[in-house]
Amino acid sequence: MPIDPRVPSSPDPRMRPYESLSNLERRVKTLEAQVQGKATDSIPVVAVLPTAGRQGRVLMLSSDSTVWKDTGSAWVLL
Repeated sequence: MPIDPRVPSSPDPRMRPYESLSNLERRVKTLEAQVQGKATDSIPVVAVLPTAGRQGRVLMLSSDSTVWKDTGSAWVLL
């Protein structure tokens, strides 16, 4: 059960790992929201990866939201 981040730290040392986990979960959710709102706006979304050959190109597949990078000879999953 996640600990509410608004609750002061527990004096019980056994609870500190749970507090750290709760803080980490909150940070990850914040970063995910930022990435979904900003980073993906600049990545073109395609239904199918085209033939590799333009080194450095980055695309996102619409089918599963995976991000791929063109090495110039092949696509690699990021």
